[in-house]
Amino acid sequence: MLLNDYLRSRDGIVRRVELRDRGLTSYRINALIEAGELIPVGRNRVAHPQCPAPVIAAAQAGARLGCISAAALRGLWVPDDDRRLHFAVSHGYSRRAPSEDSAPVLHRSHVPVPTGAGQTVDVLPNVLVHVARCQRLEYAVALFDSALNQRRLELEELRGMAAKQSRRFQRVVALCDGRADAGNESVLRVRLGQIGIVMVPQVVIDGHPVDGLIGERLVIQSDGFGPHSDPVRRARDLRQDNRMRLRGYEVQRFSAVQVLHRWDYVESMIVGAMAQGLHLAPRRRG
Repeated sequence: MLLNDYLRSRDGIVRRVELRDRGLTSYRINALIEAGELIPVGRNRVAHPQCPAPVIAAAQAGARLGCISAAALRGLWVPDDDRRLHFAVSHGYSRRAPSEDSAPVLHRSHVPVPTGAGQTVDVLPNVLVHVARCQRLEYAVALFDSALNQRRLELEELRGMAAKQSRRFQRVVALCDGRADAGNESVLRVRLGQIGIVMVPQVVIDGHPVDGLIGERLVIQSDGFGPHSDPVRRARDLRQDNRMRLRGYEVQRFSAVQVLHRWDYVESMIVGAMAQGLHLAPRRRG
């Protein structure tokens, strides 16, 4: 048995009985702990030394990592303003955190996929159900879009799930559009839609996709936290903006921080541009 591969497939943590079922004796498991190749987690589990801390915390609490905590572990977009751990627990769960400051968010709602006793990270369908209930509408849509964009599931699968889920889940799915490259783009699109402004994502202009287009001429670009901070990428973005302006487009570019945390400014700039008709193509004379 390739122990590291198996641990990786189990998110870095397993019950001791699982290893014994796969041929490791208790003596061998203890020897691996002594050698530092495994670390004990409570009396019944062991973990790889590089097992993510949130996974170990969930195991120690007798819970599963869920909602946005599980989504972050899977590499999906999550909001940056919620640092708490989110756990999925049974309805009879009664453990308390040592302090209010360390108390995780507990999710007890019914989920579509049953989980086994050794599962420490919830499966994606369950994660999405909890996200839809827990997060702000635009954040939930952004996370769902991230899953679609990364091909973790298809839109038809989401729609199939929605038929058996809450109205809130159905509303999130109805707003999904997996074309967005980043969560802040989805947040931007949903927030604009809430005030009646339609932004079409990932429209190709001058041979390059733009984050969004309002009307015929108002291009919206939303820089993420990662690649846009690179000087080479930033210079390329500015060249693209200049080319689009020469072609008659109005270009507005916002940072992810502005979209997520300074929305009043973003909204005022877009509304101001539309008030001047900058989203409309010039009328032909005569």
